[in-house]
Amino acid sequence: MKILLLTILISIISLNGFTIANNVNHPEIDWKVLETKHIEVVYHDPLRDDAVLTSKIAEETYEAYTKLYDITLDEKVQIFISDMDDIMNGFSMLGEFIVIWVGNNDYPKYFTGKTKWLRRVISHEISHHFLTNAITTWADIFYPARGFFPGTFHEGYAQYFSGEPWGYGRQDAYLRSGVLERDLNEEKALGFHYATGFSMTKYLATFYGEEKMFKLLKYRNEMKLFNFEDAFKEVYGKSFEDFREEWERYIYTYYYGQFYEEGKTLMDSTGYKSVNAQKTITIPWHSISSLKIKGDNALIFGKKNSSQYYYNLVKAKLKRDSLNVDKLEFEDEKEIFRGGGVSSLDISRSGIFVTYVEQLHREYNCIRSVVKLYDSDNDETVEIGKGSNPQVDSKGDVFFVGGEHNSRTIFRSHNMDNIELFPKALDNQYLFLTLSPDEKKIAFVKYDENSEISLNIYNLETNKIEREVAHDEHIKNLYWDENGLFVTYESKSDFKGSLKKYDLASNKFIHFDTPPFNFQFFTIIEGKSDSYKMLTRGLLRRKENKFGTLTVKKIDEEPKLTLDKNYYRKWIEVKPSIDISNRGIDSPIVYESDYSTFKNFRKIVFLPVPLIDGFSLSSSFMDPLGHNIIAFSSYIPYNFDSDDIWIYGSVTNRQFYPNITLDILKYKFLGGFYEDEPYYTRVIDMGLKFDYSPKFDFSFWKLGFMAGIGYTDVEKIDDDFDHDDIIENGSTPYGEAGFSLSYNLPVVNSSIHPVETFKISHTIRGANKDAGSDYSFTNNRSDMFLGFSPTYLWLGTPFLTFTNSTYFEFQNGKYLTQNGIGIDDFKNIPVENILNNRKYFRGYSDKLSGDMIFSNKTEAWLKISDNFGKMFGVRPEIFSFGYLGIGAFYDNGSIWNGNERSEFISNGFEIKSKVNLLILDFIVKLGRAYDEDFNKLDDYIQIEIPMPKLF
Repeated sequence: MKILLLTILISIISLNGFTIANNVNHPEIDWKVLETKHIEVVYHDPLRDDAVLTSKIAEETYEAYTKLYDITLDEKVQIFISDMDDIMNGFSMLGEFIVIWVGNNDYPKYFTGKTKWLRRVISHEISHHFLTNAITTWADIFYPARGFFPGTFHEGYAQYFSGEPWGYGRQDAYLRSGVLERDLNEEKALGFHYATGFSMTKYLATFYGEEKMFKLLKYRNEMKLFNFEDAFKEVYGKSFEDFREEWERYIYTYYYGQFYEEGKTLMDSTGYKSVNAQKTITIPWHSISSLKIKGDNALIFGKKNSSQYYYNLVKAKLKRDSLNVDKLEFEDEKEIFRGGGVSSLDISRSGIFVTYVEQLHREYNCIRSVVKLYDSDNDETVEIGKGSNPQVDSKGDVFFVGGEHNSRTIFRSHNMDNIELFPKALDNQYLFLTLSPDEKKIAFVKYDENSEISLNIYNLETNKIEREVAHDEHIKNLYWDENGLFVTYESKSDFKGSLKKYDLASNKFIHFDTPPFNFQFFTIIEGKSDSYKMLTRGLLRRKENKFGTLTVKKIDEEPKLTLDKNYYRKWIEVKPSIDISNRGIDSPIVYESDYSTFKNFRKIVFLPVPLIDGFSLSSSFMDPLGHNIIAFSSYIPYNFDSDDIWIYGSVTNRQFYPNITLDILKYKFLGGFYEDEPYYTRVIDMGLKFDYSPKFDFSFWKLGFMAGIGYTDVEKIDDDFDHDDIIENGSTPYGEAGFSLSYNLPVVNSSIHPVETFKISHTIRGANKDAGSDYSFTNNRSDMFLGFSPTYLWLGTPFLTFTNSTYFEFQNGKYLTQNGIGIDDFKNIPVENILNNRKYFRGYSDKLSGDMIFSNKTEAWLKISDNFGKMFGVRPEIFSFGYLGIGAFYDNGSIWNGNERSEFISNGFEIKSKVNLLILDFIVKLGRAYDEDFNKLDDYIQIEIPMPKLF
């Protein structure tokens, strides 16, 4: 049995500020800097006013946090703001800098209270910044150890000290659902740590005081390092596990007491209405993210099976009879598209037209929210414009929120002509559009310059707002059908999502009893004036949303709970000792300038790692905009033998189109074995590469172009190895260019078990003696790969898949002869024999030279498991098995050396598994190959370790 070790991964750690969320660093922008006493805001035109406001809010926050955290920062807080992408997000990068996308809708939908989103998010992220700096130690010089502070408490501190009140958003909605399901483990649901972290932080502040919360951050052990578990035990006199148990008992008591009182108030003999209040109904999809139903027309956005990493948008007919049984059914399904996220959608009552918002790449690859209209009669999709929250009527007219920041006015699109319904208002924002059943009116929520919320009704015939009703609670959504205009909102009494109906005749709201869990409804199955049976979804854990039917009944008024005086509610009311909002801090601008990339480099990591016979050293530097990245990694033996030293360096400039990368790699290469004797070479590889990947609006397709020049030098290390026909010293300056086009439908493990994949690429490389090369040559390589899973198409499960890969290469001239092991799809060493790093012919070990090679591989794979290690309880933190499959293959290939042809045919069986060791993923293959007469050729183990490609 031969063991084929293919290559070794060099891991470089690099973090890219703005590019984390959108993978675009906008080299076209001229960035500017505005500085105040403690804050540095980096912005671009036309955001100077936003920069001034950001600096004012940040200075007020800085002054408060300096007192709260009792620390003084060595450097100014650097905040980057941009509106080039329709992203509503912000984050703090390990205490180095803060990134915020401004200018999107400022309605605090995901927060509680009426404080505008920008003020809230700035205060929130600066709290992260202060906390991270408070726990920084000398170890952070080498590695960002401060990043290991528990995310639950990081978010809890940020929410609490930024003054965010407890409420629906990402707090009560999650914690309430966790209590109902008797599971408060935040690792099981995305976003759940916001709720548990905020609740635990408020609990500590209530019963132990803020002083201990900051004492926790000042803890250092004997090595002057911070450790959360040790710090918690020293400050609070108990382990974190014991505290968590104490907190959970308290939280369960609070919520179950609330459920009991609500049930008692509503004359419910069960004491509290649990999830059993909703009669469960199954759905024919794995998960549904958005569902719009009008009559018997349905628009579904979700995942049809558990393997998908993408979404389907499907128009269908709803079998309304299925609403009265335990299984929701659709018919006449028509897929509109499959891809990434859709932020909002609607279907006309006629069922002909569909509108939705898709995030697409536009000029300079900016991410824009684009409203689209689909006409099912003509099977045609058109773009309406940039905006959000669209509604469509039966004539195909689209109503959407648009204008500056996608929120300043409402448009009506008629025959592709977008008309404003009313003039833009600078600080007014509009949300939650919904058309009346007769399509003559449209309701929406207005959030004005004073942060006041109102429900509005606009008459499309008179072109006037005919109703504007002030609304004190936080509105979450609107729904309008033949039964009336319904409003879901955040209840002030218990923070959960509640329901009421706006009666247009009386101009009053009618309240309905609702279950203790947060819910949303999609259509009314049957209704009377005092009760409605609805198709609903219980918003429990995010990944476990449950559909069902629920009957709600009219009540005289929203229940007024007495829990506001209850001992177990104390944590709800606690507030930080210092209010950070509107402190009236004077923050004059002290300096303005253009932004300099090279003055803003940040060290991300400087990591020495001791190994058995040497040590590795890695470092990475970048500027927050991701324009320039410098990375370095090395392996140095303890004997400092220069032949055994590995060095990799990379400088990437992404301020231009295309990107420019300079790579230098020096290493010792195990060429292979000759007569059981290993041979080695020292390789120095340098390259300057230009690459460009245009973005286009075809889901899952990628197109790339590359051009570059390079230089490689190879030298035999072991002088006792006298097979000069195997190794030959030399050097080659070269140039190359190429392109690649690929499509891959993303499902679980689709990179190694594809279900719908296509890839084609071609590269040409050449060298010339006149340019200093030892040899002149021209080399062409073409590669094509197809993958298809019939069981995924027919059954929705990628159990069986077929793949075919074809490789063809020909060369004029001569390479330096370096006969090595065949390598499959990994790093190319440009000074080599034509067979080195080519498609490996399974079962053969002949060392042949040639000027042309053809390889065709056909494989069939059965998936055994996507997470094989989990079946045996393997801990994934250090070592884990992922995918496991068993397959059969047929290989057919030829090598030509002039007119001489050598043919290779083999078939056999193979077991393949994906293995993770620390941060390294690699593929292990065990197989047996036979010739065409089914005589055994060889057993083999093949280890594939992907390595960053220089070219």
